[in-house]
Amino acid sequence: MRLFPTSRKAPALGPRNVQPARTCSQARSPAFFQIPQAGASAKDAGESSDVGLDPRRVHAPKHLDRLAANANQVFHALPRRSLFSWNFIIAAFAKNRHVDAEEVIAEESITGDNVGVDSPPLRVGPKLKLSVYKLTRASAKQSSMASNMIALILILLVVVGAAPFAIARPAALEGDRALEIKNMFEDWAAKHDKSYSSDWEKARRLMVFSDTLAYIEKHNAQPNTTFTLGLNKFSDLTNAEFRANYVGKFKPPRYQDRRPAKDVDVDVSSLPTSLDWRQEGAVTPIKDQGQCGSCWAFSAIASIESAHFLATKELVSLSEQQLIDCDTVDQGCQGGFPDDAFKFVVENGGVTTEEAYPYTGFAGSCNTNKNKVVEITGYKDVTKDSADALMKAVSKTPVTVGICGSDQNFQNYRSGILSGQCCNSRDHAVLVIGYGTEGGMPYWIIKNSWGTSWGEDGFMKIKKKDGEGMCGMNGQSSYPTTS
Repeated sequence: MRLFPTSRKAPALGPRNVQPARTCSQARSPAFFQIPQAGASAKDAGESSDVGLDPRRVHAPKHLDRLAANANQVFHALPRRSLFSWNFIIAAFAKNRHVDAEEVIAEESITGDNVGVDSPPLRVGPKLKLSVYKLTRASAKQSSMASNMIALILILLVVVGAAPFAIARPAALEGDRALEIKNMFEDWAAKHDKSYSSDWEKARRLMVFSDTLAYIEKHNAQPNTTFTLGLNKFSDLTNAEFRANYVGKFKPPRYQDRRPAKDVDVDVSSLPTSLDWRQEGAVTPIKDQGQCGSCWAFSAIASIESAHFLATKELVSLSEQQLIDCDTVDQGCQGGFPDDAFKFVVENGGVTTEEAYPYTGFAGSCNTNKNKVVEITGYKDVTKDSADALMKAVSKTPVTVGICGSDQNFQNYRSGILSGQCCNSRDHAVLVIGYGTEGGMPYWIIKNSWGTSWGEDGFMKIKKKDGEGMCGMNGQSSYPTTS
């Protein structure tokens, strides 16, 4: 069977649009297939080729591009792997249209075996496009064929998505390894007090957990890595779900009044080679912000707690909830900026204790009848994109920094010094509480607000770099002043 009848000229081929560069917060979306440049020969286009032609050189009608996009949207919500295949879908359609499915499909159709819950969009072309194109050509005399075909395929995709787990079970979870992962998942869920609304949802989370475990094991098996990954309370979330619920709430204003630190004359060589403010008693225990986008409040309060200790030798746990409820410049659980939090504390005349105004994990009405226990006089911004400037500031007091917390390695960090590739779009706020060197690699010590199951009991070591810094952490940092 020929793709194009010899009596008709193959359609002209043209260059496809190039996809724009993606940021770290965007899901990876590979192109369906590459089209040859304009001027490709009819032979290249498949005019005289049979079913075994290279599917990357197939020119499919534009409505099939839309079909592929729609199919991706449907498959994005499906379980990871399905026993249904594109062969089944195309064959069902072929039977309905009285087309020889074996002749049409041949070796050109594909299965959904590589479809992930949060994987890149389904690679439905070129092979699916080729099969669908052949079907369209085989039924070209019926003008309504294209729309009918699209509707039928999308309906079948929805049916696959609604199939019970017994039908759409993950092919990778079989045998002894499947039982081992299932038992690990049950123990993990009990440890983190996880519960799910349905058996289907639990099965889906098991598959995400399995994918996370595979990612962790693959990384940890690499030689010469400076850090390890591990399971934590986020292990049943895809990276997209994690980004949507736990990061993206660090919101610096477009125009801000920066206040440079007056320590530019400090010689880095005169500073201690290592420092950990925990050992000085200046850091409160790890807290957990939950699903409220309040990292800005936690990092600001943590820095105020430390600054107050260094001024008075009294370590007091202060209230993030007061900032969330009462700071009207910031946006509560929808995000904020530490500098604005410092401004609020100055204008409010202080902040109260966590005991007096406990954390709830959601924004509420401001309670103004609270004593103001700790005051600050202002804040200073650290010189941008300078590891030395940040080191100078941290040598005096813990410093709040903006960082890209949506990176997958950041999400699954367990121990060691985070290094290598990392996004640099600042979407999270943490506290830098020290620095040091290990195995010849300089690092920062970070206090996070994701509870103690993440990282080294809630803390992290991350490579010290100049310029933007690892995960963009040199670009936005500040600390409060007490005098």
